[in-house]
Order: sequence, then C-alpha cells, then structure tokens
Amino acid sequence: MLSTAQKEFKKHLRNHEAVALWLYGFSYTQIASMIGGTRQNVQQLIQPTYNIRLWVRARAGDRCEGVRIGRRCAAKGKHIHHRSRTMPHNRLDNLELLCLSCHRLADYAFERVRRDWDLANQVA
Repeated sequence: MLSTAQKEFKKHLRNHEAVALWLYGFSYTQIASMIGGTRQNVQQLIQPTYNIRLWVRARAGDRCEGVRIGRRCAAKGKHIHHRSRTMPHNRLDNLELLCLSCHRLADYAFERVRRDWDLANQVA
C-alpha cells in the first residue's frame, strides 16, 4: 500500500512526464496512450490552473485575441491557447484566449510546422 506522500510523488512524476511529452509535440491522445490514461486526463494535467484561466479571460475581456484576415476576431473566446510550447508553459504571457475557429487555425499551423520539421530532420 502506497503512502499519501508516495501517491503525490507518483502523480507529480506523471504530470511532469505528460508536460515533457506535450512540449516535444505529442498530441493529448498520443500522450495518453504512452502514460496510460485518457486524453481528457492528459489535457487536465497540462492546462493552466483555474485562477490563471480566469486572469486570461479578464485580460481579454472574454473576447477572442486571435487575428483573422488581418484584423482582430470579434467572436467570444472560450479556449485558452498556449502560444508556444516552452517552459514554463503556463506563463501569462504565453497564454491567449481564442474562439474555436482561431484555436483550430493556431493548432493547424503548429502541426504544419512540426510536420515540416520532422520531414526536414528525418534520419535516412
């Protein structure tokens, strides 16, 4: 039987491993299969704390901070997005509030960059 301290340490290691894999560029689903869990659980491990999310929403005025077609998007923002995958990943200057459409565009742009990097650095 594990003590409370041992359980907390195991949880801390799992969180650290999930963040490290996410920073490398793996998706929530891929990380879940590697560490044994669900995609939703991995997303909860990586997302900012409740207070940070509230601060980001207040800073943005509950409006999307994304830019589409050269102007600021006017949609209501609901998604907290990491601008870059760097440590510490939940810094306030690394987070922005986006609508679903802008969030998908930002994630697609990251995946395209990641794919291009992988293709350029393949080992023959």
